[in-house]
Amino acid sequence: MTAACDSSLPSVSHRSTALALAAPAPVTTGEDLATYDDLLARVAAAVKPSSVVEDLWVRDATDDAWEVLRLRRYKAGYLAASAPVGMQAVLSGIGEIHSITLSERWAARAPTALGDVKERLETAGLGQDAVMGSAFVKRIDAFERIERLIGAAMARRAATLREIAQHRAELAEQLAAATQMVAVEDATYTVVASAPGAGAKAA
Repeated sequence: MTAACDSSLPSVSHRSTALALAAPAPVTTGEDLATYDDLLARVAAAVKPSSVVEDLWVRDATDDAWEVLRLRRYKAGYLAASAPVGMQAVLSGIGEIHSITLSERWAARAPTALGDVKERLETAGLGQDAVMGSAFVKRIDAFERIERLIGAAMARRAATLREIAQHRAELAEQLAAATQMVAVEDATYTVVASAPGAGAKAA
């Protein structure tokens, strides 16, 4: 009884949360641990886990959400890194015979190359969308694989949240059944307990 009333002891929720967080956060180089912790806290606040199992599911859902965010950053970064490939394709398409050299110098931000490329694109009526679109097409297979990974992580996250909902629904059904049984037993006890008095009155 004393332990139950001791506010200095960690609650079951706190202990289970500590268990769910026992594994290292899936944060890689360049990622911010504080941002991950904030995401985990937001997911936990939204779901409000009430057991060890739900705490672990919250962690799984958070990790999958973090992976989705990471893959989307990787996709954007890979597209940016592929810009020289797109520029070379565009320059080649408008007849530049030194498209490879010029696109490499453009990627290196050589001042003269920047000016030359801008002039050629303006003359052809093209802009950065043509360059990035060409880069995207050149790397379409890689982007499709990234999208499949994103889709898989999102599906895992959705499945985890469904597990939480199902878990709570089953608990609610068990609680309802248990409550109904108690009510029936209580009603039976009341009838049996009042029977002697009723008999005496009848006599």
